[in-house]
Amino acid sequence: MTRRGATRRKQWPRPRLPKVRLPAINWSFLRPLAVMVSVVGLSVALVFGVRWLTPETVQWDLEGDLLFQDEEEIMSYLATLDNSYWQLSLPDIEQSLREFPWLYQVTLERQWPDRVRVSVVEQTPLAFWNEGAFINSRGEVFGPSELSFDLPRLAGPDGRAEDVMANYLRFSQMFSGMGYRIEALTLASRGSWELTLDNGIQVRLGQRNILQRARRVARVLAATNDGQQVDQIAVLDARYQYGVAVAWKSGDAA
Repeated sequence: MTRRGATRRKQWPRPRLPKVRLPAINWSFLRPLAVMVSVVGLSVALVFGVRWLTPETVQWDLEGDLLFQDEEEIMSYLATLDNSYWQLSLPDIEQSLREFPWLYQVTLERQWPDRVRVSVVEQTPLAFWNEGAFINSRGEVFGPSELSFDLPRLAGPDGRAEDVMANYLRFSQMFSGMGYRIEALTLASRGSWELTLDNGIQVRLGQRNILQRARRVARVLAATNDGQQVDQIAVLDARYQYGVAVAWKSGDAA
């Protein structure tokens, strides 16, 4: 018996397509643009994200020892500022607060998410200045002087407050070691200086060499050992080239 085998099917050869090489594209020029877009996008997202998380209302934290300035007056002013946290102009607010008569230094600082710290330093009055104002140790005038203090009284032309304070400090150091306190110091419009001690003695120094003349007065007071005799002195006039003229409360002169 003859065995029949399976007949193989003929396969047609596959066609060979020609290979085409596409030109290579250099995409490196897009890298800076991609980086820039990423940075801008991240910055915008961060800004809007922080502002979205920040409440519109502002909490004010007032720091500083206040003796004369009313704290409620400061807080009332801050309450009138209706801008949101990020729209507040801190330099403008600082400038407005410095116009309060008793505030010397003002510093504002944001504290995320909704607080602003207000640090204040109050003025320290060292003496009265002319009529209706105070003066500090730096010769800066502020006021009005609505409060009553046991302070010396300084007076002088406008623009000379710093000079008057500087000489007040010099004279105070000179006479305090002898147990005297300066009660008043005046610079007249014509340029002459006059001071009053706390025992009522008026000291006239004139226009020139006022420190040298003040030392001459101090030597006269130091040489007068009798306290009762010092209390009888009304005026010490040191406007002379040499020496000091003494006018007594009795009306006599020496």
